[in-house]
Amino acid sequence: MCWRCVVADYSVSIYLMVFSYYTQCMGVTISSQDAQEGDIFICLPGGERYIADALEKGVRQVLRLNRLEAAQFANDYYQNPSVQLNVVGVTGTNGKTTVTWLIHHAINQLGGKSRLQGTLNSRLTTPESPETLGAMASHLKAGGTHFVMEVSSHAIAQKRIEGISFDVRCLTNITHDHLDYHGSFDRYSQVKYSFLNSAMPVNRVDGNVGIHMSVPSNPTLLGAFNIENLKCAKQSLLLLGYDEFEIDAALSRIAGPPGRFQCISKTPLVIVDYAHTPHALDCVLNSARLLLPDEGRLYVVVGCGGNRDIEKRPKMGKISTTSADYAIFTQDNPRFENADAIISHMMAGVSDHSRVTVQPDRQIAIQYGIDQLRPCDGIVIAGKGHESEQCIQGESIPFSDIECVTEILNKK
Repeated sequence: MCWRCVVADYSVSIYLMVFSYYTQCMGVTISSQDAQEGDIFICLPGGERYIADALEKGVRQVLRLNRLEAAQFANDYYQNPSVQLNVVGVTGTNGKTTVTWLIHHAINQLGGKSRLQGTLNSRLTTPESPETLGAMASHLKAGGTHFVMEVSSHAIAQKRIEGISFDVRCLTNITHDHLDYHGSFDRYSQVKYSFLNSAMPVNRVDGNVGIHMSVPSNPTLLGAFNIENLKCAKQSLLLLGYDEFEIDAALSRIAGPPGRFQCISKTPLVIVDYAHTPHALDCVLNSARLLLPDEGRLYVVVGCGGNRDIEKRPKMGKISTTSADYAIFTQDNPRFENADAIISHMMAGVSDHSRVTVQPDRQIAIQYGIDQLRPCDGIVIAGKGHESEQCIQGESIPFSDIECVTEILNKK
């Protein structure tokens, strides 16, 4: 029988039988883009248009499954890798990347072998369950002991973490974000807390209600918000069984992740940060303000993403001109929206327009902002952080805030 050309509907009851047929396959994938010869391609409901592409790439089998069935199939195929690893999941509006980064690097310093999955190294903050389970299986095969992952609200709602056994579940905080998807802040909060309040017995860290403990000083992790990130990381590591003294020593040595309150220059102060929510932007600007002398002025270059939560745009505009002295509004992944329209939504939250300069071209906006600085001043380039592309009208155009800032400063 030519299995490669068969498209089938399989029920959960025969997954193990299917697994016995395909032990020679390379892996399981939901993305036809990532499919390789010999893989099993799982077609989710509504994804039929990708079947031809998957077959053309040489997949051995196509299965029509929903997300719950896909998770169970992948778990059977990879032999439940999450059960054999120490898995840490971190959710929250802000801080996920920094907290997972700290936990991951601390584990490796403390003798474990950790793998990190999240915003810095995945197309999605939390990939589909077969991709994550496949990464876990690969890590386990290579001698891995821990798997540290970011867990987005979309992933929780879409059941992309089904089938994953977590040893520690961490919630950093809940503030305004993704209301375009979840519909309301209450619903968004419920989704976040549903991860923390899983029926499965598991260690929990809730930074949203505050964690009271001392944390080590770390010269690369500036800002009060990073104290909260350090607390979440430390509590998670304690729950994994590590010694507090050794945890503090490890956390004090770890450099922060790229694009997270990353200080490119101290005189004048130039910081690149991923802040793209009202709360995150306010925290970053207030932290930057504390690094300036009394006479220093604070600037911010900021935009809002297109085809995303419209409600936060005027809030971002207001914060930009209340927590900073001057704002330059620009584009930040406008996607299929008009950048000028997005900026007009931001301007709706501004009471004093004299404190805002509008420059849709992000490179020019950054150059303009830096050109205004005196040695005692500072600027925060907010929104993109580590990202290396701008998404404009369906095109991914290479652009890095870090590279742009570095090039401008080097020319001065």
